[in-house]
Formats: sequence, C-alpha cells, structure tokens
Amino acid sequence: MNRRRKGVVAALVATLALASAACGSGDAPGAAATGAPKRGGELTVLVSEGGLARWPTLDPVASGVANHEYRNAIFGQLFTQGPDNKIEPSLATGYTFASDQLSVTITLREGVKFSDGTPFNAAAVKANLDRSLDPKNACRCVPLFKPVTSVETDGDTKVVLTFSRPFPLVIASFVNEAPNWVPSPAALQSMGADAFGQKPVGAGPFAVVSNVANQELVLKRNENYYDTSAPYLDKLTFKTIGSDQTAYAALQSGSADVLEGITTVPLLTQAKQQFTLAPVAAVSVWQLQYNTLKAPLNDQRAREALSYATDADTINKVLFGGLNEKAETPTAPGGLFYQASIDGYRGYDQAKAKELVQQLGGLEVEIMLGGAQEEMQVAEAIKTMWGEAGITVKAINQEPLQTRNDNFASNNWVLDFAFVGNYDPALGLSIDRYFGSDGLNTGVKDPALDAVLERGRQGKDEAARATAYQEAFKIINDKAYNKILFTRQTFNVAAKTVQGLDQGVPWVAWEKVSRSS
Repeated sequence: MNRRRKGVVAALVATLALASAACGSGDAPGAAATGAPKRGGELTVLVSEGGLARWPTLDPVASGVANHEYRNAIFGQLFTQGPDNKIEPSLATGYTFASDQLSVTITLREGVKFSDGTPFNAAAVKANLDRSLDPKNACRCVPLFKPVTSVETDGDTKVVLTFSRPFPLVIASFVNEAPNWVPSPAALQSMGADAFGQKPVGAGPFAVVSNVANQELVLKRNENYYDTSAPYLDKLTFKTIGSDQTAYAALQSGSADVLEGITTVPLLTQAKQQFTLAPVAAVSVWQLQYNTLKAPLNDQRAREALSYATDADTINKVLFGGLNEKAETPTAPGGLFYQASIDGYRGYDQAKAKELVQQLGGLEVEIMLGGAQEEMQVAEAIKTMWGEAGITVKAINQEPLQTRNDNFASNNWVLDFAFVGNYDPALGLSIDRYFGSDGLNTGVKDPALDAVLERGRQGKDEAARATAYQEAFKIINDKAYNKILFTRQTFNVAAKTVQGLDQGVPWVAWEKVSRSS
C-alpha cells in the first residue's frame, strides 16, 4: 500500500474509531427465540429517517417514498416476492396468459374482505388499476405498465389485462408498485383521496389505528384478513428515528423491539452480542452515477478518472466492516442475473486517475446524494480519495428525494451517489431508470444500450434475458457510465423475543413475525 493510500485509510479508520467509541460494549451472547410462533403481543419497529421512513401519504398511487412494508401490511399484495426471487400469488391465486401472449387473466381469492368489511373483488382490482395507470395521477408505475391497453373484469374473481405487445414481465411488475396494493373503493370514495391517504383501508393483515405522517404509524390485526392464522401480532407500530445510534439506544432501553436497516458497523458488532441480527436479502448496489450529458462528465476520460480514484474495497472494509459483498455490475446476489465481476472493471488506480486528470487540465465535480447518514460518510471518504488524485469536489449536496427528482428532470446534476437495483433489473429502481435514454434518473443517451435493455425486458426466458443483461453490463462498464462500489447490505436488529425476521427476502412480511413473550 503506497503512502497516499495509507493516508486515506488512516483518515477513514479515525472516523470509524470515533463512532466505535460512542457505542460502548455489549452484554453476553444470548439465544434468539425459538419454537412455534405464538399469537398475540405487539412490536415497535424503528426505521431510520435516512431510509424509506417518510410518508406524506400512504395512498399507493400518490406515495412514491413510503416504506413498501407499510403498504404491504395495510393493503396486502396481489403478488409477492418469495425466496429465490420467485413471484408468488397472495390475494391473487394465479394467472394465465393467452396463447398469443397479448393478454393475461388474473384469478383472485374468493370471499376476501377489506378491513372495513366490503368485498375485495375483481371490480376493486380493476378500479385500482384504472386509477394507478391514469397519467393524471402521476403514478411511477405508469411507464412499467405501458403495454397495458385495457383492464376488464370477468365475474367477481377474474381480471383481464390486454396488451399492445407481449408483456412477459407484467406479473413481476406488480410487486412493489401501486397496482399491487388494492384500496377499498368504498373507503376511497367516502373519504376522498387526501383523507384516505392518511388512514387508508386495505385487505392486508393489519388495519390502520392512527397515522402521524412521517413520524408514527400504528396498526392492529385485521380481523377480516383472509388467512385466519395470520397475523400473529395484535399491534404493530412503526416509528421514524433520526439515526442508527438513537434507534439502538431505544432498543437497548426496551422502548423498541426492532431496528430496520441498520448499517453502522460498531453497532452491528455490538448487536451480535445482545440481539438477533437478521441480514436483509441484498438486491441493490451502491453506485456513482455519471451524467454523461453535461460537462465535465461528457468526457469519458473524466468519468474514468473518478472511477480509478475510488477505492471501493477500502471504503467497504473501513466504513462497513467488509459486510457488503463485492459488486461490479448493477445487480446483487439477492436478485436476478447477479454477476460479481466483469472484464475491464476500473479498480482503484491512483496513478491512472492522476494521469487522466492531468490530460483534462484538472477536474471539478459536485456530488448529489440522499439523506442517509451512511451516504454522507461514503461521500466524504470519496472526496478525500479524489483529492489525493487531484480531483476537486466543489460540493456534496444532500437533497430530499423530490429535489433530486427535480434535478434529474431538469438535468441539473453532475454526479449522483445512490443505489441501483431490484430483484429484477427491468423493474423498480431498474437499470432502465438510470441508463435508458428515457429513464427518469438517466444521465445517458445510448441507442445501442437501449436496444440491449429492451431485449432484457422482452426475453422469452431467463437465459435470453441473462445474455442481454450481460451485454448491457458490458456497455455500461466499457463506456464508464457509472462506478459500482459494492452491494447495499443492511440488517434488521431485534430483541431476542422476536421471531421470523430472517425471511430471505428484501422486505419483511410482518404477518409472519411474532414474539415469544
């Protein structure tokens, strides 16, 4: 390790040491709760403010930032993501494609009721699809469901979607999107959209007791839930918390039972001694996303300089204790088409970074990122590394989600630090969103890449899709459209009386969680 790299590592270690000193030491190890789940009891769950813990509204159509778990708990899901990325029916029972692949019939469970006692049926599902896909409602799901031309009912238990072209990803597209969360039409009509968004009514395992937007959501067991064995809990409370440290102190004091999405390494080390530690299946990776449509990153040499100047391994080891897995493509082990490495990946090479900066006559950039503490820590580390290579970071702009979206829409950004990925790279925080010419967060206009991404979406089987995405990853890497750092690994920490958190999926199904006392 050269002298300059030692200096960067030393600075990062000093930062981590300060965090460790503030955390104290743990108690003796204890065993997690075991045995058959018990019915009854309640849990308080803390979610970091920097994560998906802000919800101006819980209306699925209007809410683009509310935690998926909140909506899953309230509305249930037509289809859910099971282990190994298998899409499984839930409020639906199955689906059948027409022989010409231009329509699909979704079959629903019979006798299901919303928590207000009104029927959950095909008419309700159609009403939600119509509302979700109406462009005036600005649902983020509209681009995903673009091939859908009509939605019709066939009796009370069947819904038929017709397409303009074959749409093999239609069922997978429901997961974590508004069409998957069906509200009670009666409640929506009687309350109006604004009031409904604050106290929505669904057919999920829990019903809303109270909601203080962005702060606290209290749920109770839905006595009308179709699965009479679930949920186990009588009451479930989600609270927004400012930091991992504050949340961990609440967990220690017993005023909370679960902390979601913790990443602070010293706390994780301590948590192993006192609490149950459950890894969340990683489906996304951290990336530096470059705006190739604006100077200075419209010059590939500038993008390459940034990539070579970034020591991802050191950041992972020092700031995250090596808990994140190596990644070089926009996929993670918990998702489809994961590829751990790629030929030509630009690892840390300060000499090459310096040479490119000299060719450019200097390089200045600004970094845009979200509100999570971990993002700022990584950005500060990167700023230090880049300074060693002669790259100037003029500003690190920590922006709320809406401001970042506005900046993407107006092309008012240079470099964004965020995570990319989903269980399927064509969906949600997809590769298309960041690298397709029409993507909402794109900094790329590349027709050749667009064509490959289209093959990835439309492939007839997983093998064909995998081949297309391998080609897409290669284009993204070769043209230096981003710099992948490592997987985004998070953990849930819980009191040892809590059971059922380690489910092997990215989102906790709270109806399956219980406590032993």
